[in-house]
Order: sequence, then C-alpha cells, then structure tokens
Amino acid sequence: MDPEQYDALERAFSLFWNMRIREGEEFIQPHLSTHPAFAGLQAEVYVVLAMLSERKEDFARATKWIANAKKEIESAYRPCRSALKAYQSAQPAPKPFRAAEVSATERVVDRRVDDVKLESSEGDTDGSDDGEESLSASSSSPTTFSIPATKMGKVALALFCKILQAECFLWDAVIKMKLQKYVKGAYDFRLAWKRYHECGVIRDAARGDEKPGVEGPDDFPFFDMLSSRIDFGLAVFHFTVSVVPRHFQWLVEGVGFKADRELSLMEFDSCRFSTRAYRAPLAGLMLSWINAFFFFEIKKAERLLGQETEKFPTCALYPYTMGYVHRKKGKIADSDAAFMAAVDAAEQLPTFRIRIEYELGYNNTLQLRWEPAIELLERYFTESKAEMFMAYCAFQLGLAYEMVGNRKKATMYMKKVLPHVRKNHAYDEYAQRKAKQFVKFGGFNEPHRYNLCATMLHEACLFEEAIEWLRKAESVMTLVDEKVCFHYLMGSCLAHQKKYDEAAENYLVVLEYEKRITDEVQTVPWSLCGLGELRSIAKDPAEARLYLNRAKAYKNYDFESFLGWRVRKIEDDLARMEAGGPNPTTPGRQ
Repeated sequence: MDPEQYDALERAFSLFWNMRIREGEEFIQPHLSTHPAFAGLQAEVYVVLAMLSERKEDFARATKWIANAKKEIESAYRPCRSALKAYQSAQPAPKPFRAAEVSATERVVDRRVDDVKLESSEGDTDGSDDGEESLSASSSSPTTFSIPATKMGKVALALFCKILQAECFLWDAVIKMKLQKYVKGAYDFRLAWKRYHECGVIRDAARGDEKPGVEGPDDFPFFDMLSSRIDFGLAVFHFTVSVVPRHFQWLVEGVGFKADRELSLMEFDSCRFSTRAYRAPLAGLMLSWINAFFFFEIKKAERLLGQETEKFPTCALYPYTMGYVHRKKGKIADSDAAFMAAVDAAEQLPTFRIRIEYELGYNNTLQLRWEPAIELLERYFTESKAEMFMAYCAFQLGLAYEMVGNRKKATMYMKKVLPHVRKNHAYDEYAQRKAKQFVKFGGFNEPHRYNLCATMLHEACLFEEAIEWLRKAESVMTLVDEKVCFHYLMGSCLAHQKKYDEAAENYLVVLEYEKRITDEVQTVPWSLCGLGELRSIAKDPAEARLYLNRAKAYKNYDFESFLGWRVRKIEDDLARMEAGGPNPTTPGRQ
C-alpha cells in the first residue's frame, strides 16, 4: 500500500464512519481495484449497517460482500505468500510479555503463544478447508492487483492480507451469531482467531517484543497501521472470551480460547494511540461500552465518547452509545438528548433511526410516562423489520396499556411477545415469562403493577421514587412472589442510597422465602449477589465469597448472564483489595 492508497482508505473510512454512506460508496468505487483493503472496508461497512438494521436482507448483502472481499484478498495474497513465509522463518523469537508486569494488583492470564493450542483442535465440522489455499468458493475472476517490487513491500502486503482474512472471518462469525447459527459462527470465530494469532506472532517477531504498543522496524511499510489492526482483533478475542455467558461456555471450550481481560484493554489502548490508528474509532467505541457496562466506570466512558465525537462529529454511533451510558447513570434527560442527536446524525439510515427512537420510548417507560412511550414504541413495533427489541417492546407496550387502563390492548400486545422471543436473549426471555404471567392471570394485580413500576424507576436510578411505589405494594401484597420482588428491589434501592444495614435486612428476607418462591426465583441469586457486594464494601472478603458462591450455584433465571458478569466484577474487586488495591465503596448498578 502506497501513501496515496492509505490516504484514500482513511478518507473512505472517515466518510462511512461519519455516516455519509452514499458519498462513501461513490468515493470507494474507483479504489476497489487498487488494493484489497478497499474490498475489506466495503464488506465491513455493510456488516455494520446490517448490525444497525438487523434485517435479514441486510445480513445477506453483508455476507455477499464478505465473500467477495475474501476472493480479492486471496488474489493479492498468493503472489506475496512466499515472501512472508521466508521473512517469518528468519525472525528470532520475540521478548515475552506478561500483562501482570504492568500492575501487580491485576489478575491476568499469560498470553504466551505456547499456551494457545488451536492448531491441535479437532477438525472442522462443516467440511470447509481451514487452510489458506481456499478462502472463497466463488468462481468469478478476482482483481489482478499491482504487487510491490520490494521484498518488504511484499511482506507487508501479505501480512495485510492475512489481517483482512481474519477480519472477514470475524464479520462472518458476528453475522452468524446474530442469526443464531452458533456452531457455524463459532467455526468462523475460530478461523478469525487463528489468523489474528498468526499475524500477532509475525508482528511480535518483527518488532522483537510481545508487549502492545512497541514500535516496529523502520523498513517495514505501514507497520504501525498493521499492528494497530492486529491489536484490535486480538483485543476483541481476549475481552469477549472473558465475558462469555455460561450457556456459551461449550463454544469457547471447543475453540480453545483463554480469557485475558487486562491484556485486551492494553491492546485497545495501543490501537487507539498508534500513529496510523485506523482502528482507533472502533477501539474507542469498544472501550466506552466496556467501561460503562462491564466496569461501571461511567465517567471514563463519557470521556472516551467525548474524545471520539470531536474526531467524528457526525457519527451517530457515539451519541447513540452516550444515550445508553447516560441511562446507566440515571441521567434520563441527558440520555434523551443523546438519542435525539443520534437520530439527527442517522439521516441516511432510516431503519437505524427507528431503532434509536425506540430507545426514546424506552426512556419514557422508565419514567412511567406511558402515553408518550406508547406512541414511540408502537411506531417501532409497526415499522421495524428487525427482530431486535420486538419481544421486549411488545411487553413494554402491554405494560403501558395495562397502566393506562386498557387491558384489551395490553392483552393483545402480551400475546404478541411469544412469537418474537429469541433463545438466550435475556430481555426476550424475561418478557416471555412476564407475558405468560399476564395472560394466565388475565392481567397484573395491584402489587405486581406497583413492583413493576418500582423496577422501572430503579433502572432509571430514581431510587426514592421507586421506594414510594414499593411502599404502595407493601400495603397490599399477600403472595410470597410479591414479597420477594418487593424486598429485593427495596434492598437494592437502599444499597444505592448507602443504607447498607437496611439493604442487607431486605436481602436476607428474600433468602428466608427461598424454598417457597414459585416464579420470581431470580430474586434469590440477585439478593445473594447484593449481600456479597455489601460484604465486599465492608472489607469482609470471606463472607462476601460465601454469598457469591451461593449466587453462582443458581441457574436458569432472569438476566443470569448479567449477574454472572456482576459476580465476576465483585470477585475481581475482592482480589484487588486483598492484593493491596482499593476496596469498593459503593454498590454497582444492578
């Protein structure tokens, strides 16, 4: 890749990332025949658009462009393959690196390449060739690219092609996972990892060090750009594996991955601050999600998003993400403003705009503003062609109509939940359980409605208002399931108000009812987790772990994967505290 091609690639990426889709498509066309990176970018754009719309036809288009990109990449790779292999065989082993060397208080996993046993995995199950000789089954003629004349030019192009191959397999895996084709998705995930891992080995040997961010040799063209793309891919794998839900563990074990959360954060940071940080915008977006929703470091997430928005002011993904971050903090007015900014920025993406407007309806439900919520949610339910949010949206509409006294429409929407439920999607399965309750009993009784209102306000961090609704429920509740919902929510609200003794009392009441609960079993593991967190705040790691271990023993309840991450986060906090680091001082968002 020469400097002009790189400038054109960055220009095309900037157009697409700033949501100027049509202009980007026009700009990229004459460059598709000059370098395989442009075909890779085009495929990537259609993958992102498909993820934003979640329409099957968009996933099909993205899959087609991925297949085309694989063909173009293979065409450029073949003439340079021998140069890369010769270069690789001549390099000495790099200096090993352990993420633990950076901070002695961080629990990490060794990423030494000898620990990765992918090459000894069982054969692939779908009959596809796992080697480099056949990346695409397409029979059409690929582009004949201009091959660099210098040895290092060929090495750089070959490494670039291998990175592009890894990215294509990663996008393929993402699409298949979204379409719930988990086995095929895991297979592509494995292929992506194998190529990223091999690229990382080549990169580390070239610079003589495994540590993220180390500079490469001066004679290696565009080394910093290639390295940042490798860092991004490795970071995705290292972090994703560390947070995989329990019901996907069999996939992870079959592929042979190991988690390395701390290293992933270093790799994302290295990607962001590289000289030619092509993947920096996506790395910044990933880090903002990770900090907000996995580490609960809201201010850090907001700062990251602010920095990225300055660089890409018309990218709808940043205010869209900021809307979620503000909601997580309970700043609903700010969340509304961010989502509205995303709507404006997504002018060329009408299906995405409908999805963003759904979030505005969601915010209204959190504030118990049922009428405006109904207007926005019904538009999404009627006009959206995607399955995403449909089950939970139908539940929200059913609840909204129930709360405004229209049980006929409430029942209609509750019955519409079931056809849209996707397996292993937490909100869908919660909506399914609640809708079945509603239909079975002909509506929600008074304490059930009050508890649900408190649940909404609790999610909005309006804890005092939530407690007011819980007091209403307390005066009329009679059933065990109503009582455990009340006490769990009351405990969580009080914990967030730092009334820890009262919070613990309410959590313990839930445990007293443990053997008598029929439907609301999720209140037990969530209360156990709350008690573990309170003991962590009280600097009592032994008792904290007792509660957390009891919580981990529960299975098949509402939002199990969310609680699994919460438990791991508290365990990490305990490990840091025992190693001399700071102890938690406030409960995280539950």
